[in-house]
Amino acid sequence: MAPRCIASITVLCACLLGCKDSTIHCTVPGQVECGGRCVDISSDRRHCGGCRIECTDGQTCTDGRCTPCEEVCERGEARCISETQYRVCGDPDEDGCLDWMMALTCPGDRICREGRCVLPCTDDCSAGERDCLGNAWRQCGQHDLDLCLDWSQPQPCGDGEVCRDGECRAGRGWFGLAGSEFRPHDQRAGTGSASGGGLSHNFSDSLTPRVAVDPDRRPVVVWADGEGIRAIRWNGVAWEGLGCVGQGREPSLALDGEGMPVVAWRDGDYEIHVHRFDGASWEEFGGEAPGGVSCSEGMSLSPSLALGLDGSPVVAWSEQLKVSPGDFEIYLRRFAGSSWDELDGSASGTGVSDMPGLWSNSPSLAIDASGNPVLAWEEENVIQGYSEIYVRAFDGNSWTMLGDGVTHNRVFSRAPSLVLDAAGSPVVAWSDVEPGHFEIYARRWNGSDWEELAGSGSAGGISDTACDSVGASLHSGADGVLAVAWQERLEQRPHAYKDHDALDNEIYFRRFSGAGWEELAGSGSGGGLSDNRGLSGGSCLALGGDGATFVVWHDASGSVATTYPNEIFLRRFDGAAWQELGDSGAGSVSDDDGSSRYPSLGMDREGRAVLAWQDDSAGETEIFVRYWDGSAWIELGGSASGGGISEDEDHSLSPVAGIDGAGRPVVAWTNEELAYPYHGSILLRRWDGSSWEELGGSGAAGGLTPADGYAGHPCLAFDSSGEPAIAWDDLGDVYLLRYDGASWVELGGSASGLSRDGQASSPSLAIGPDDAPVLAWRHYDPSAEYQHQIYLRRWSGSTWEELGGSASATGLSGDRGPAFAPKVVLEGGFPSVAWEDGTDVLVVRWNGASWEDLGSPTRGGEMSPRNGESRYALAVDSAGMPTVAWEEIGSGQAEICLRRFDGEGWEELDASASGGCVSHSAAGSFNPSMAAGFGMLCLSWSEMGRSSHDIVLRCHEF
Repeated sequence: MAPRCIASITVLCACLLGCKDSTIHCTVPGQVECGGRCVDISSDRRHCGGCRIECTDGQTCTDGRCTPCEEVCERGEARCISETQYRVCGDPDEDGCLDWMMALTCPGDRICREGRCVLPCTDDCSAGERDCLGNAWRQCGQHDLDLCLDWSQPQPCGDGEVCRDGECRAGRGWFGLAGSEFRPHDQRAGTGSASGGGLSHNFSDSLTPRVAVDPDRRPVVVWADGEGIRAIRWNGVAWEGLGCVGQGREPSLALDGEGMPVVAWRDGDYEIHVHRFDGASWEEFGGEAPGGVSCSEGMSLSPSLALGLDGSPVVAWSEQLKVSPGDFEIYLRRFAGSSWDELDGSASGTGVSDMPGLWSNSPSLAIDASGNPVLAWEEENVIQGYSEIYVRAFDGNSWTMLGDGVTHNRVFSRAPSLVLDAAGSPVVAWSDVEPGHFEIYARRWNGSDWEELAGSGSAGGISDTACDSVGASLHSGADGVLAVAWQERLEQRPHAYKDHDALDNEIYFRRFSGAGWEELAGSGSGGGLSDNRGLSGGSCLALGGDGATFVVWHDASGSVATTYPNEIFLRRFDGAAWQELGDSGAGSVSDDDGSSRYPSLGMDREGRAVLAWQDDSAGETEIFVRYWDGSAWIELGGSASGGGISEDEDHSLSPVAGIDGAGRPVVAWTNEELAYPYHGSILLRRWDGSSWEELGGSGAAGGLTPADGYAGHPCLAFDSSGEPAIAWDDLGDVYLLRYDGASWVELGGSASGLSRDGQASSPSLAIGPDDAPVLAWRHYDPSAEYQHQIYLRRWSGSTWEELGGSASATGLSGDRGPAFAPKVVLEGGFPSVAWEDGTDVLVVRWNGASWEDLGSPTRGGEMSPRNGESRYALAVDSAGMPTVAWEEIGSGQAEICLRRFDGEGWEELDASASGGCVSHSAAGSFNPSMAAGFGMLCLSWSEMGRSSHDIVLRCHEF
């Protein structure tokens, strides 16, 4: 037997090989010897709780027991534990679960950031920030191997999109800023629905409005004006135009199951038509036909429209019978899918009314729960001098008279309005002269008789006033509530906007509570819900779900109806008060009762804008200013009221506006003294955040100009430090001063160093990035063939120099005819110059060696006649292109049109030089001013208002 050792026992061997003690002594508490080494059986997963007791994969040894392990990180994950050290996620104990491994050190001068060893860097932007680069967007994030934030590669916007605030948006074309514009013909709802020009906002007489409410409580309004039947819709944010329905008068409106408007009207040939809006255009039911629905030889008048249960239109009207020219009957037809059918002789013979020899008119139509029509009308006995209200219902086979008349009092009962209440019972409202003047009455059919509702059919009826109440519009809401609106002819009282008295018509409203007829927030007394002391009439009412209440009417507020036309107004009851829908301004930046003319628009690269104009609302011509703060046009220290920023007893004229390098508005103007000898001076003020300050005496007394001259035509520019420079003409000389932060300094030792021959006028100033002013002006040479030329000089730093013969001989205009009103802009330091030649605007551009002829943006049109005022504006748009806006004679009136140079020729921007151009208004548009900044081109002008002028503005995004 071979010798061996037994633990803890020493055996004496009888051989020469010797023997060692195999005992291992584990000195660490908790450890035991297993397989010749010491292990902790409380945590060793191969000897868990005892030697050779091994835990399986996914288990760890805890307190001597095999338990499932937990992963504390993800494979490949790394984390920093100090400025230069990091750990990586792995399986250091080989238990099958991920854990943090031993610390590692970054090499060289690298540092640990988010578990990575990187070179030190700085952020270029803020996380998540987005901006535009040209017409492409980019976003801030980690886009390279370092961990600092930087910009992604630009992502171009698609066709028809523009980049704005880091996002690609659908091109908006020309738009206004917070009520700054009169809308075009098909979008005239841009202002407050119950102020200014209301919804129609044009110079035609807008009459017979109708309103309906879709399931989303959004109203649709139609009316008739000199251009035809107009339709608009509230989209929840603004009014959108639905175009012209057709040419004619007396519209009637309904909404189909899809919320699309259907309109009936009579045309100029006195025929009845019905059209439906399909989301893009108006289409006629049954196809276009010369005679429309009526297609008769007599006159067809006063259509009333309703839709059947299947959405098919039913229309009633007053038809003149050929056999008896004084005999009108009520006709009715229903659309049957491909043709217009009558119901039991309803559109032939004596029609529905069936009262030969009398004048049947003013039909009002409703559809009952079975889809059958119910019809009310006024039957007038012209010979005996009274009229009655009648109602017939169709039962599917024949027409039945409901009672022997609703009124039956042999006085004048006028213009019925019919609805069906929640139970399907007909209810009729009308105006009646029984107590000696007109009041509003209503009665309901109870199956056998016409009953009144809480005194609605006797005494003073619903209105019960001392004045005439006419034009009832009755409606039954989805909740079954009955309500009526009407016109109240109040007594004469001082007119709000005129010195004389005028008849004051207001719109009143009451709602049936079940016990009586109540007003809502003063709607049935005082000034009613119109409350404007104007001539308000033709009201129409609509009730939506959840008590939504809308009233629309025509109004000549602020004027006498025989002098100025009506507009369409609307108010909505919000549960507490009657409110407008849309901007409550007057649809202009000026927004006052005065005549606002000659706007000047300034804008910087950050999109800040200032607009100055001359205004006579205070009784004298003053300079008014408003500033665009990103959401509204605001005054700065009373700058658009009272005496504005000029506030003196003289005439303040011809403002020019801009924004300096610190974002402060700067405005200069001509101050014309009224006392003899007449004197004109140039004044300038800058907004310092709390007041309009002068700069070196620029805002008072003689301002910047000599005391014995007559200064005019100021123009303004800013140098690279943001300080203003100003040029003007004075008795045939051109002057220029630049502000250095403390005082006004000349260039070249003489403020008139540009011309000293008494033949210069109308300067235009621009300053390039090299701080070199460029000045263009009109030069007069009585010996030349064309006595006026355009001259230009640029400041070289020591002298005023010409560019390619720009200030000698015939200058820039050459032999191309007379030249007036020059304007200069700079693109990349090179000037572009425009001027008028009497019929067009001509443009040239300096390419560094010679002058290039860019042609005329106005060719093909007809500019408005010269009146001594500038008729165009020149700017470099946000894309760096010369852009010209001008007055053009359209259909008998001036519009503001625009074209930009695209490198090869002059192009429009969204129909800016066709149709109604940019202004596209119903009156004259004059004196354009233009500026660009922050991806946007804005154009302002003076718009002929109802009795004066207003300043309006539209912008275009790039």
